[in-house]
Amino acid sequence: MNKMKVEIGSGNFQEIKENFSDLHAVVLETPKKWGFFHGNDPIYVKSLRINYTTLKGENKVKRIAVERWFNSKDERTFPLDEIAKDAQVIVLAACKDGEKNSCAIYVKSKKAELRDSFSNPYYRAVNDFKDFRNNIRTLSKEEALEKLHEIGKEFGVSYDYVDTELINRLERIVRGINNTGFAINGLRDISFELQGENYNATVVRGIDRAIQLLERNQYGDTAEATKILNRVIDELNNY
Repeated sequence: MNKMKVEIGSGNFQEIKENFSDLHAVVLETPKKWGFFHGNDPIYVKSLRINYTTLKGENKVKRIAVERWFNSKDERTFPLDEIAKDAQVIVLAACKDGEKNSCAIYVKSKKAELRDSFSNPYYRAVNDFKDFRNNIRTLSKEEALEKLHEIGKEFGVSYDYVDTELINRLERIVRGINNTGFAINGLRDISFELQGENYNATVVRGIDRAIQLLERNQYGDTAEATKILNRVIDELNNY
């Protein structure tokens, strides 16, 4: 709350400065009273200036000629045309003659979520991401990764995902593949987990084929299982 110290009859205006982040609109409000005992008196607002930085890092200024009286409990919202990452709001105002130090005004921010502004270039991407977040439990891991990749393109960034944990597990199995029991048990665990996640079918088939070969344990089966697992690892690295 800003207590007014300049009267309109002086010909001057009090400069009120506030800094905000994620700003979508400025709200000017004169409360019914300020403090415990003071009723509020009319305040004249001459102008409003917003110096701000856009989401793209551009510095801009918006000037608004307000030129109106705010009576007790008045409130007015002044929206920006876009979302400001950071902003300094400067209000020029004065109180009614004879009421200096007897009135006050709020300068508030209306915080923005990214999707608040249609002019925001990422409006659609943010909405898609929020839908993705709300529905993620209904998606398989593969579907979730594909959707995240699409959203990344909308944002202009890469959300490409490499399943490092799975790759590391498979690489450990390949290194110890001559211990047939260790390799089979490890691959069975992985296959069971991936089928529960509705994982990439090619990956799951490759792992299951490697299990079959190791269980059969004929001449050349271990080498063939190793080739298959290496192809699966390559596919995961390039997914």
